[in-house]
Amino acid sequence: PVADGRPADAAGGPAAAGRGAAGTSAEAEGSVTIQQDAAMLATILGGGGKRPYTFAAGRKGLLFVASGAAVAGGERLERGDSLFVAGSGTLPVEAEGAVHLVLFDVPAVAP
Repeated sequence: PVADGRPADAAGGPAAAGRGAAGTSAEAEGSVTIQQDAAMLATILGGGGKRPYTFAAGRKGLLFVASGAAVAGGERLERGDSLFVAGSGTLPVEAEGAVHLVLFDVPAVAP
């Protein structure tokens, strides 16, 4: 895929990004600034891979499964599924086979 004219891997990061590593788009070389208090994180996990994510107080989010399947917060999610997360705390995520995940972290209340 190509984003903003630059090649990207399937997780949306630069082609050189490592598998299983999650990072905000602001950390990626050639990223696009959106001028919002938001983060978009992407990761690719292999079967049994785990990637917990901790939401800070006053945050909420959405986890989207781009491909594969995973269990997040006790819910089984498949390709195209999403899970809304409200409130602070850690969301445990475990892959069932190869999975591509995208997580959006935004303020719980608009300023």
